[in-house]
Amino acid sequence: MSEPTRGPARPRLEVWFERTVSGESRGPGEAASRGLLGVLAGGYAVGLALRDAAYRLHLVPRVEVNARVISIGNITLGGTGKTPAVIHVARHFRDLGERVAVLTRGHGGRRLSGVTVVHDGVERLLGVDEVGDEAVLLAERLGDVPVLVGKDRRLTAAEAVSGFEASVLILDDGFQYRRLVATDQIVLLDATRPFGTRRLFPAGTLRDPVSYLARADQLWLTRTDHPRAMEPDELRRAVAALAPGVPLHRTRHEPARLTSFPAGQGLDLAALRGAKVVAMAGIGNPEAFEATLRSLRTKEIIAEPFPDHYRYTQEDIAALVRRATTAGCDAVVTTEKDAVRLDLWPAGGPELWVLGIELVFEGMGPVW
Repeated sequence: MSEPTRGPARPRLEVWFERTVSGESRGPGEAASRGLLGVLAGGYAVGLALRDAAYRLHLVPRVEVNARVISIGNITLGGTGKTPAVIHVARHFRDLGERVAVLTRGHGGRRLSGVTVVHDGVERLLGVDEVGDEAVLLAERLGDVPVLVGKDRRLTAAEAVSGFEASVLILDDGFQYRRLVATDQIVLLDATRPFGTRRLFPAGTLRDPVSYLARADQLWLTRTDHPRAMEPDELRRAVAALAPGVPLHRTRHEPARLTSFPAGQGLDLAALRGAKVVAMAGIGNPEAFEATLRSLRTKEIIAEPFPDHYRYTQEDIAALVRRATTAGCDAVVTTEKDAVRLDLWPAGGPELWVLGIELVFEGMGPVW
């Protein structure tokens, strides 16, 4: 089984940022860039400290709603698996008989102001252009759970409670959003890079200082089965030092289903065993998607990573089809998040398969 063969280069700015903040790029120019980014990160740190003080001293009003608010977020840039976690928690409380609603910002969509109902608990009302790919994926995977989009989660929370009588609100990407009081703070840490580069943006990949982990009620390690995951005991000690007493749970992203696109016909996951595929992924961590494919004993992977939330063009699709055909691939495989951003796949070309995953706890999960 071969390692992935890389496809087209990612955007230059993204590559430059990663190579610069990681220290991979060396030289006078890169050193000067890191120095400038460090100065900017210092200003960002001051802003975060002032903001934190304003909330701790109650200088900024916070809204409470008559519902349990479960925030699911992270402290790093890039994908940590928030969407599977949101789906898992929403299903858990829905199956307990609670009236659940999901509140998300709608990244990449046009309707960010006010309150936009993506799914009303009966049907999906809007598409990717209006509300972004994550909101559409949540609506499709949850089916009967209202999904609301809006930058101001105080407004969407109020609408979920008054309009849908929600008793449990799931706040997607909510750790940095403090204007709405959360009763449960869940922070996800990717076991392959739990603390990013350990430096604040833009000098690194941290959205918040690692000390903020102490504010969490639960910490969930994701992708613990990834080949590059930190050694469990070492990671447990590092987390305990930063957030003493905060419960820590280990999770993995388990392949759950394989479907054809656009028909949605179910396929056996064993179809990937021994197959040669193009891996098309416009997500925060495309390497994790490739690792999942390798875990299914895919014979050869031609990796085609794209930026997170990327909107595919007809030219992109044509290039992917040519690459898969020229390489003699059995199929192109993509994620469910990518699939909601696709329109039609050309007839007569290679098959397009969509791989779905579920979040699974290792050992005991949280006690709610």
